[in-house]
Amino acid sequence: VDLLNKYFAYIVKIGYKKNRKNYHETNILKLNSSKATQVLGWKSHLSLDRTIFLIANWYKLLKEIKDPYLVCKNQILNYYKKIERI
Repeated sequence: VDLLNKYFAYIVKIGYKKNRKNYHETNILKLNSSKATQVLGWKSHLSLDRTIFLIANWYKLLKEIKDPYLVCKNQILNYYKKIERI
């Protein structure tokens, strides 16, 4: 929650209730990249902090620019520039 608030605080306050008895997200939300790693040899080039920053920045830019195509295109181009240096 702290990491999300670090980048999303200007958009919305994010929190959680510690003693919520019936908390249940879902039984089918199971995000796991291990199969992509094993089968394809894939590995992430982004840390969790960087990923959340990029998501927050996407929303910020979308509010400013109001053109999702342009925001996505610029983020993708910047990502490719970054991984070309690796």
